[in-house]
Amino acid sequence: LMRSLTREGALLLPPGVLEIEPGLSYARKEDSAPHLFTSDGLIYVGETDLNTDSVTADVAVRLGFPWDSQLELGLPYRWTQGEYVSQVGLATVESGSQSAAAFGDLRVGLARTLLRENWRRPNLIGRITWDTDSGKLSENGLSLGGGFNEFRGSLTAIKRQDPMVFVGELAYEYSLEKEHFKPGPIISANVGSLIAMSPETSIRFLVAGAYQ
Repeated sequence: LMRSLTREGALLLPPGVLEIEPGLSYARKEDSAPHLFTSDGLIYVGETDLNTDSVTADVAVRLGFPWDSQLELGLPYRWTQGEYVSQVGLATVESGSQSAAAFGDLRVGLARTLLRENWRRPNLIGRITWDTDSGKLSENGLSLGGGFNEFRGSLTAIKRQDPMVFVGELAYEYSLEKEHFKPGPIISANVGSLIAMSPETSIRFLVAGAYQ
């Protein structure tokens, strides 16, 4: 359970303790949208299907500092492949595929325990993260999910009630403009719980939402 809380950012490492966590994730996204085609001076309405497969390898580094604080670093590597098929009725008008791969944005963060838990109040952790623009924004027409300077501040609260721990987080993210494009700010929140099933196993339930 303690390992899960550390991974979720709800518990900080003791001073001098270093943790390196590799991660691997896969996502598939399927989109469909209407499309206009011109042939022999006539305009036809068709449909374009775009399927995207993404694999992300990530390395997260956490180092416990004195004064109840923690340094956090992260660097992802993303590979993306997109396939598109444009159709009018049952006839395929155009199709193709593209792939892209690059390192993502380097993340640098600092977290600190603001309040210690007692019988009335929860444990409260404040965190500031800088997601640098070191990664690529796109390649071969495919988005790689990086390339912007993003600043994120969050507050994470936990309250123990063995063998259960309640977790809640409120965060705000602000992005700087780049290449005449500026993503809107994001306000996000989540709430959930972790349950210790055994000394080696825990289960997490979480509801998360965001507004941009």
